[in-house]
Amino acid sequence: MMQIVKRKDVLLLILIAVILVPIIFFPFSSDLAIYMLGGKTILKGGKIYVDFIDIKPPLIYYVAAIINLIFGTSETGARIFDYIWQFSTACSIIFVINKLSGNKWKGYASAVIYCLSYSALNYTQTFQCESLIGLPMIWIFYLHIIRKDLLSQFIKGLLAGFITALKYPMGIIFAILIIDDILSKRYSFKKFLSLNLIMSLGLITMLFVTSLILLNPEASHGYQNVLKYMINYSKNQPFDFDFLKNTVKGLGNFFGDTYSIFFTFISIS
Repeated sequence: MMQIVKRKDVLLLILIAVILVPIIFFPFSSDLAIYMLGGKTILKGGKIYVDFIDIKPPLIYYVAAIINLIFGTSETGARIFDYIWQFSTACSIIFVINKLSGNKWKGYASAVIYCLSYSALNYTQTFQCESLIGLPMIWIFYLHIIRKDLLSQFIKGLLAGFITALKYPMGIIFAILIIDDILSKRYSFKKFLSLNLIMSLGLITMLFVTSLILLNPEASHGYQNVLKYMINYSKNQPFDFDFLKNTVKGLGNFFGDTYSIFFTFISIS
């Protein structure tokens, strides 16, 4: 019986691996090409926001530098990294859902749906900063629900810092974790304070480490110019009713063009 179960596990993992195979053959998107160029600049000794200028926070370019170093500068190298990252995300989904629900088949089903939804995306919509967020996010929720020790809190803060460093608006996850602790009333005030101070220390540590380049005066000045540009750019699109209407309409078009009604229904179910 155990051999049959293990064989099923292996077959399902192979299925998940096969579902993700198409992303290996995706070409560079414009964003991914920019990330990789930033990484190449770093490896050549250049400074981002000085020798290379783009609008993203520093971390994504250092991730790209590691990819350039290990997998090379080709499209295939970058996509192989994405493949490994997404497969790791799927495996994490299986593990965490099994731990939380006691039903590994729910984990496998969720992982298959995740992989199908990712592989179905257009090549321009894969390997974005958001594409790297799923893996650490899963472990944040696992640690938040299962583990209560101080080390887990620090690791949770590091992971939240990693997500925030990839895309600053995602820092909202930190606030969500604290709000959940408050609403759940699972800790005494003293325990709540100590756990969240440790988590905050992890967050600050990761943000500091991933922003060390900004201690360089030239890079810091360049990044300030990037922020000024972004502030002025954001003024071109007012946040009003028309913006919300177009956003909702765009989401409808995205899901309608990318996923079938049946697949969406199964995913939600």
